Amino acid sequence: MVFIDNLYQLGPQSEPRREDMPLTKRGGKPAALAETTRIWMGASDRVRFAALRCTDFYAPGVVVSHLGASALGEVAKGKAAQLGVPPDTPHDFAYVPDIARAALTLLDAPDNAYGQAWNMPCAPTRTPREILQLGAAAA
Repeated sequence: MVFIDNLYQLGPQSEPRREDMPLTKRGGKPAALAETTRIWMGASDRVRFAALRCTDFYAPGVVVSHLGASALGEVAKGKAAQLGVPPDTPHDFAYVPDIARAALTLLDAPDNAYGQAWNMPCAPTRTPREILQLGAAAA
């Protein structure tokens, strides 16, 4: 089994996130997700699964996302985007079909790929404003 996870359990970082980074013990949500990761990793000898850690995501039809219906969805209609995050803060985003392909690849991986977490590669870091400008140019 492969489950789609996020990167919160690594906590704030000043460098690109890697699979070998220690799990955080700080912050409510990050610490809780880190503990969940510790639990499933401890059960990996009984259950065959891996985690695919992903950044925030976007795609047509995605509603609940920083770049979802209120952002790229509005831009596609020629309207102003509504963001719940600072528009000029660099952020990583992954395209949902790419996440699906990565999950399928991991499902078909050799047994030694299981029992660990894998970070999903994503496009180069950009600000939400830059991505919305790209979306507006393509609309």
